[in-house]
Formats: sequence, structure tokens, C-alpha cells
Amino acid sequence: TGGVLVLNAADTVILDANIDVSGKGFRGAIGFDNNLPTTSNCFENNYNYPLGSVLSGHKGESITNVSNNLIGGKGSPASAGGAGLDHNSGGGGGGNGGIGGYGGYQLDNCLNAPFDNRGIGGKKLDYNTTTNKIFMGGGGGSGHANNPGTIPSGGNGGGIIIINAQRIKNNNSYKIIANGNSAATCTPNLPSISCHDGMGGGGGGGTVLLNINQVLANTTVEEKGGRGADMTGSVVVGGRIGAGGGGGGGVLWLSSASLLPNLTSIHTGGIHGVLTSDGNSTWGAEDGEEG
Repeated sequence: TGGVLVLNAADTVILDANIDVSGKGFRGAIGFDNNLPTTSNCFENNYNYPLGSVLSGHKGESITNVSNNLIGGKGSPASAGGAGLDHNSGGGGGGNGGIGGYGGYQLDNCLNAPFDNRGIGGKKLDYNTTTNKIFMGGGGGSGHANNPGTIPSGGNGGGIIIINAQRIKNNNSYKIIANGNSAATCTPNLPSISCHDGMGGGGGGGTVLLNINQVLANTTVEEKGGRGADMTGSVVVGGRIGAGGGGGGGVLWLSSASLLPNLTSIHTGGIHGVLTSDGNSTWGAEDGEEG
């Protein structure tokens, strides 16, 4: 179930539109706001926290099941992005063919800055012809939030595309796409929404399998990681806190021994989020690794 698209054609798959399963893989963490704007529990640093803890956001989904007792925390179970921790660190990006990026650091006003309790990026998964397994992109972790109105969710990972055919014919500049989604952005709407909270990580790129012999026109396959969310709140008023980490790039797996003529693969990692009110500084947020 979920974001898997399979096309079996005896002869030719003709592209008259994009084939796109972006964001159809493992789900990014659903962000939540603990609504404790006057409380700052600095230096939280555990890999796991239970569901409902005000000290952590949530981890993304991945190939491993995580119980509600472990759903929070900076740890990255398999390809899932880890959560941002109190106070206001960023969520890690999801992984797949490449490692997801770390989220940004906690609040610098906690002192001892930068203290590293960032959400950890999802891990790179093992692809080989012996185990013969493929995976969707991992979901990004959510940031830690406490100010009203901020829901810093992580981005969904990319889905899976499998095409069995003799050839692909592209009738225009259409693409085969399995990108991870970028994490949700926050738009300030003062005084009710300040967006001064840790942000979510991008989703990991998905996976494309092409069992084909020929590509008849220039065709691009994208399995890019999603972008980590920017922290758009004011650092002058509140101090530096964590943006989201970028998602890791995905996978293109071919039945041929090398990249076919006319075929291009773009499997870059997602870009980290920035602190827009601090000269677009990273404050510890990192890009996802190439797939």
C-alpha cells in the first residue's frame, strides 16, 4: 500500500506527462506545538521520548516501526529523520540513497551555545543485488515548537516507480519524478504567529527502477531530497534556533550496466533550512547527502 507505481509495457512507455510520486513515500513527522511559550527546558539530549512529551518533536516514518514510547527524540530510526528537542532545535531530514541532514541547534540563549541536540538525519539504506530490496524515501523529523500557531512538520519521502518495457519515448521534456517533499514553511502573522520555533526536516528522495533497453529522447529522472524548512521568526527578539535538515537523495536502479544514452539522473540531497532573520545562517542545519 502507498506510493508504489508499476508500469508493465510489452513495447514502449510513452511520456505525454510527468510520472510523479513525489511525497508518496514514508510520511514526515506531524509537527505539534506544546503551547508552553514561557518555558525553556534547555539541553534536552535523549534519542527517545514518549508520545506527548513537551520536550521533543516527533520522528518521521521509515522502514522500521517505532512505538509511541520512542516516537520522540533526536535519534533517527533507520531512514527516518530524528526530532528537534527542547529548546527549539530542528528536525533531521529523511534518508534513502543518501543520509539526511542534521537539523539546526537549540536556542543560543540557553548559553553553552551551540549545544548539539539537533535532530539526526535518516540513515543511508543498503542497496545491493544480493538482498534485492528497494525502499521509499524516509520522512523528515519535526522541529520542537512551543509558541502558538507553529506546526513544524517534516516532509514526506518520495515513493517508488518501477517501469518494465523495451523502451521509453518522451514526447516532450517530461520527467520521471520521485522526489522527497520539502518541510512545511511557517509564515509569521504577528502577534498571534511568530514562527520562532524549531523547524522540520525534508523528506528523503524515493526510488526509481527502470528495466528498459532504450530511451528514445532526452529524459530526466529525479529522486531529490526535500528542503529543510527555514526558521522565519525574529532572532533579534528570540535568539537563534534550529532550521530543518535537508532530505537525503534517492536511488535510480537500472537493468543496464551503465546509464543509458539520453537518460539523466538527478539525485541530489535536499538543501538545509536557514535563519532568514540572521543573514540566512545555517545555525547547524545541514544538507542531505547525494543519493
